[in-house]
Amino acid sequence: MKFALAFAMCLLLAASCSALLPKKPADLASMLSHQQFAMRRMISTFDARADDSSLVNDCFNHYLDDQRDVIINYNVKYNGCINTAQVSRDILTAQSASERQSLLDRTNAMCSSLTSCDEQVDGLKFFECYRDSSANSYKTMFTLNSDSNLDFNRISASYSVIETDLTDCVDTARNDYARDMDSCDESLTSRMDPRLLLQSPMLPRLLLQSRMLPLLLLQSRMLPLLLLQ
Repeated sequence: MKFALAFAMCLLLAASCSALLPKKPADLASMLSHQQFAMRRMISTFDARADDSSLVNDCFNHYLDDQRDVIINYNVKYNGCINTAQVSRDILTAQSASERQSLLDRTNAMCSSLTSCDEQVDGLKFFECYRDSSANSYKTMFTLNSDSNLDFNRISASYSVIETDLTDCVDTARNDYARDMDSCDESLTSRMDPRLLLQSPMLPRLLLQSRMLPLLLLQSRMLPLLLLQ
């Protein structure tokens, strides 16, 4: 019965883990660490002299190893998505380097032309210089605005494609994670006799008191067995 209670509690933890899946791998690793710690603590509280104690430990150790493998695989996929997106942005930045330099060169030339008027001591020549330089600056500013707007629209469209690909990549990684974690739960369930859980008199009270009941009913692989009783 103690084994059955432990198994029920761990199913609740597994259900909450899958439902509260965060987006950041660092958060995911931390969540898994706390979950595994709690699971080990629960298992360790039961009578070590129980006939199934060795089986319980072996099953849960294998289960935790499977979870770690899933986390590692998810981190690899997630970081791969992030790195691929950044490489694509870097390529776009490199490809637009000439346009960037052209804008900077024209801006610097315009500013230098206006600044050079400072060298004119004579009032007439100073204002003449500013008149001519500002007229040219007006034309330069117009082309700067037009060209930079075209460059922005072009690169922005490419960035949108990158962000869409990144979102799809991360979503795929998260879906794979959820599927792999379900496989871990299925593997654990297959190693243990579900009849022990169903025969436990503690199970109804445990389920009713638990705040995770909706998650368990939705995600637990034991649901079909419970409904048949």
